[in-house]
Amino acid sequence: MSGKSKGKDTYKWWKEKIELLSSIKFDNTTISADEIYNSILTQSSELYEKGVWTIKKLVAIQCYADVYTRIIRKHFKTIFYFDLFSGSGLVRLKDIKRCVFGSALLSILIPYYYSRFLFNKYYFVEINKRYASTLNEAIEELKHRLNIDFEYEIIPKDMNEINYSDYMKECQHSLVVIDPEGFEPRWQTVSKILEHECDAMFTFMTSGVPRAKNTNAFKAFLGDESIPENIDEIMERYTEKIKSMGKEMTENIEVSSTHIRYNVIFAVKRTGRNSPWLKAINDIKKYLKIDDEDLLNIVKNVFNMGPSLDQYLNNNNC
Repeated sequence: MSGKSKGKDTYKWWKEKIELLSSIKFDNTTISADEIYNSILTQSSELYEKGVWTIKKLVAIQCYADVYTRIIRKHFKTIFYFDLFSGSGLVRLKDIKRCVFGSALLSILIPYYYSRFLFNKYYFVEINKRYASTLNEAIEELKHRLNIDFEYEIIPKDMNEINYSDYMKECQHSLVVIDPEGFEPRWQTVSKILEHECDAMFTFMTSGVPRAKNTNAFKAFLGDESIPENIDEIMERYTEKIKSMGKEMTENIEVSSTHIRYNVIFAVKRTGRNSPWLKAINDIKKYLKIDDEDLLNIVKNVFNMGPSLDQYLNNNNC
């Protein structure tokens, strides 16, 4: 493939994914993240505000939510969704002051967009009361605009203080998203979750390890008193602990940005066909290598603020 074809392919792939993060059309109804926020905006509303790097993580969630629901619903009747750091449901990109859908709203919108599928029940865990309130308002606005109904519960607690067995025993399978800003999830909590029939997606904030690794909180996160010196060894130990819980098919994707590095870990149980949905995750690895400047240019283009495809290709000498 020529350099120009590669650049064009990357641009078009990212543009399509970011468009779905910002606005989704269902028949004659368009759901826009900015419009949802403007509709629910009050003095008590509060959003996550993150750099463009967070787009990579959201696209990984977007892709997995689609492929997971397409396949898993063929095998199980009762499927729950758990988001243990739900936030406000919307994320404002501080680089351009525009909104995209966060993981909580993506878990509703993406499966419904591709296959008109909704989880049997959604559990959104969010300890910040203002985020939780904004999320509730965003979900109700979304339900109203799409004229759909589904069961959900927002749990305003520390994710480590919840007995997940009480919830997970009511379903046959679940998708669990654990996307902290640091190392809040204790291994004692995570291991209890992984005992159940579920797929899990973790964000491991790799760049934060040097500052945190000698703290009691990090020891609780890793589930060990002895912490390896090398970050790669720490990652390997954490991944092996996940595999030891029966999630043998574990995929670890490193995502680098100018100011931050994190790993996205997908953990699933081995199936007779070797968990084919992980292939879709492998397929996105090459796209996640895009640098921040190029990604920001594509984001700006989606919001009619940046270069066209030809300008992008010329600027990148493709």
